[in-house]
Amino acid sequence: MVLAGALGIWTWKLTPKHRLPWINDEKVAFERARAEHKGVLVDFAASWCIPCDELELTYGDDDVYAGVLDKYVPLQLTDNVLSDSELDAVRKNYGVDTWPGAVFITAEGKVLGRVTHLIEPDEMLAILQKANVRAQRE
Repeated sequence: MVLAGALGIWTWKLTPKHRLPWINDEKVAFERARAEHKGVLVDFAASWCIPCDELELTYGDDDVYAGVLDKYVPLQLTDNVLSDSELDAVRKNYGVDTWPGAVFITAEGKVLGRVTHLIEPDEMLAILQKANVRAQRE
C-alpha cells in the first residue's frame, strides 16, 4: 500500500497541470500566428528525451501556460511527427542543438528567445518577458 501510494504521488507530481495545445505542423502554426498577430514557440522533443518530458511540467505552470498562449502559437516538432533526419534539419534551421530545446520567434522568423536546457517556471517566465519586449520592438 505504501509503495502504491508513493508511486501514485510521484506520478501525480510528474503530470503537468496544463498541457499546451501543441500544433505539429510548421506551416499551420505560422499561418495561425500571422492571423492572430502572435509569435511562435517552437519546441523540439524526442520520445527518448526525459528532460523534454520534464519541460512539459514547466509549460504546464499556470503563469507560463497563460504567458505562452497569450503571445505565441505553440508548435512542437518531435520524432513522432518527423523522421530523425527531418527533425535534425529543422532543429539546425532554428539553431537548436540541445535536448530539450525551444525557440520563441516572430511569425516572420526573427528569434526572440531560446530555451537550451530544462528550466523551471521562473526561468521560463524571464525568457518569455524578454521575448515579449523584443517582439514589441519589431
